Amino acid sequence: MEQNLQTVIDFINKNIHLSEDEKSSLISNLKETDKKITITEFKLDRTEKVKRTTAILLEETIEELEQKRKAVEAQNSELEIEAALERVRSKALAMHHSDELLNVISEAAKQFEVLGFKIDSANFNVNYTNNDWDLWLYSFVSDSSVKLHVPWIDHPVFTQNKKAQNDGFDFIAGSLTRQEKDSFLQHLFENTVLKHIPEERKQNLLDRKAFAWSSAWSKNTAVTVQNYEGLPYTEKENAILRRFSNIFEQAYTRFLDLQKAEAQIREAQIEAALERVRSRTMGMHQSSELQDVIETVTKQLLGLGLDFDNASFCTVNEDKSWELWLSTPQQSYPSLVHVPYMNHKTFNTIFEHSEQGIDFFTQVDNREQKDEFFHHFFENTIARNVPEERKQYVYNSSGIARSVFLIKNIWFAIGIYDTRPFTDEENNIISRFAKVFKQSYTRFLDLQKAEAQARESQIEAALERVRAQSMAMYNTNDLYKVNQEILSQLNNLKVDGLTGVSIYLVDENEVVLLMLLETTSMPLAGWLGMI
Repeated sequence: MEQNLQTVIDFINKNIHLSEDEKSSLISNLKETDKKITITEFKLDRTEKVKRTTAILLEETIEELEQKRKAVEAQNSELEIEAALERVRSKALAMHHSDELLNVISEAAKQFEVLGFKIDSANFNVNYTNNDWDLWLYSFVSDSSVKLHVPWIDHPVFTQNKKAQNDGFDFIAGSLTRQEKDSFLQHLFENTVLKHIPEERKQNLLDRKAFAWSSAWSKNTAVTVQNYEGLPYTEKENAILRRFSNIFEQAYTRFLDLQKAEAQIREAQIEAALERVRSRTMGMHQSSELQDVIETVTKQLLGLGLDFDNASFCTVNEDKSWELWLSTPQQSYPSLVHVPYMNHKTFNTIFEHSEQGIDFFTQVDNREQKDEFFHHFFENTIARNVPEERKQYVYNSSGIARSVFLIKNIWFAIGIYDTRPFTDEENNIISRFAKVFKQSYTRFLDLQKAEAQARESQIEAALERVRAQSMAMYNTNDLYKVNQEILSQLNNLKVDGLTGVSIYLVDENEVVLLMLLETTSMPLAGWLGMI
């Protein structure tokens, strides 16, 4: 019993003023009260235990829910990352041409932004182990990629990367001060194709306060993310970057496979085009067909996708004038063009390189130089008959760029009415055509020699027939037969512009005693007598 109630009961039992019935009643009520208190205490104790148990369970439940929430968030984050990676993989697997690698690069850069990276640009380096770098740079401002060749300089961007590679790392994160950032940007603006971006964009980058980057390296490639706030990337972001680096390595491997296949196809196309020129060369039966070979060269170069305005082949005379064969994609010149020498860069450069033994050079003329040469060309050659529309097309162009191949005293050139020179790949193709055309010219010379020999034989045979007719004369009246034979043989020899043949008999005083006239339109006019 509760101690206080027991004290009250003892007091009641000792009280002499209370009857036994009163005592019994009071004690009974107190015991009932004690019972109720005991029950209440039990209930309170049980309630407290339930509360403690519930609190413990609730705390465990909250902790478990938090863990589950974190697990769900991590799982969702992983799903987002994997979805981003899958989009890049899909772009890589969808590549059918090597130039579609740009689509992969664009997609990868955009997925960094989707995943919450603070990023201003991303680059994808394909020879990060070299001193100089070749990389694609993706800009979010222009939403495009540009390929850069970045020459080495002694700068933290290069030196920190090189040190990390030498130390065996496959990842680096770094930052630059504003001064370091600006000096590197100036290097890019002066020594890469970024020199061509708008000045406003250059100034915007120079005005940014700092620079931070993270790079992850695979076997052949490196992927870099960067921002101009100087904010370093988190461990989670760097881990994601490594995974993207692995994906880009796979994409680049596919790019190399496609590039190799395209190179083989391209080589087959070039060789087929060269074979068509060789076939046309072997099909030459007259030296005049050299113009057809030049036209074939023009068509085959166009078929290979080269953008140009003329193909020309020329022999250089002792007086530095030219004998020129010329063909354009729009038209061909009908015959050999004789171009008189003039003191001009176009003439002199060819002569100078030939004297130095240089067999290839490129030349770019501005509008003034180009117009000076073509004014001479259109005024002093049969090109004066070229349609005025074509002349204006030439004169309206900004300049002319040519790739010229020299072979002894001849040259072969491809030109475009622009100030943009041909690329190394285009020059390599043109060079191969030049070598094949050299064979064409050799055959042309052989045909020309054979034609000269045949012509000489025809002339000698004609002379012999005239001699025979002369020896067959029995009297002076037979002289007209000799005159007729001369006209007949000259006609057989296809002498241009022939209208008739005359025989003059002149005495020692140079007085014409007798003239015979034989024309192509009428028979012997007869003896015209003494003049």
